[in-house]
This record gives sequence, structure tokens and C-alpha cells, in this order.
Amino acid sequence: MICKLTGITDKNLAPSIIRPNKVQDEKVQKCNELKFLNFWMTNVRFLDYSTPEIGLIEDSDDMGLDNDSNGKEYFVEKAKKTFGISDPDSDDIFQIERISIATVAKNPTSKLFNGIENILQDISEVS
Repeated sequence: MICKLTGITDKNLAPSIIRPNKVQDEKVQKCNELKFLNFWMTNVRFLDYSTPEIGLIEDSDDMGLDNDSNGKEYFVEKAKKTFGISDPDSDDIFQIERISIATVAKNPTSKLFNGIENILQDISEVS
């Protein structure tokens, strides 16, 4: 997909071992790297949140935690309460995050849902 969007073909992604001109190959490589970086700078968007966890928290009715800058501690605490355990592992936390994602997916008026939907629509229009 990146090749299609940037116009860089597979043969241009890396210098060819057939061509003996190393200087030319390096110039081609640098040009392609710049095209690639330019593509990502102009076409790749992220959601309006510092982390996906913050997006999930803000999209819910819950207020989150005051000292939780990235939203991760919120899901640790929620896993503790939900599963009645004192030290949840990554699978426990992931299950809580999955529940939150499912809630967002069922709510087409959510800001997070609409942001993801818009990104996917933009991608489908380009491809």
C-alpha cells in the first residue's frame, strides 16, 4: 500500500545489486527515503489523544485517574476491581481494554469511534 501511495515501486526501495553505480544507487535510496518520510508526514494521522488508553477513558463516562498521564494505570486499577485481584497481569489488563473497545464500537456517536472511522475511510479512498 505504501508503494502505491508514494509511487515508490519495489525495485526502487533498495539499490539494485545489478547496477554497479554505487553513488547513483545511494542517491536513489536517499530520494526514496525522503518520499517515504514525506508520505508519512503528510498522510498519516493519529487520533486526538496522547495514547489510545486516554481516548478510551475520555470516551467513557468514567473520569479516569488524576495522576495517570497515559491512561495505563486506569486499566490496571479497573482490572483489579473487575477481577478482584491485587496484581493483574498483562492479559487481565488487555481484557479490560478489550471490553472498553467493544463499548466504543457499539457507540457510533463516540468521538473515538468517529475518529477511527474517518481514518479508515480516508485510507480506503486512497487505495
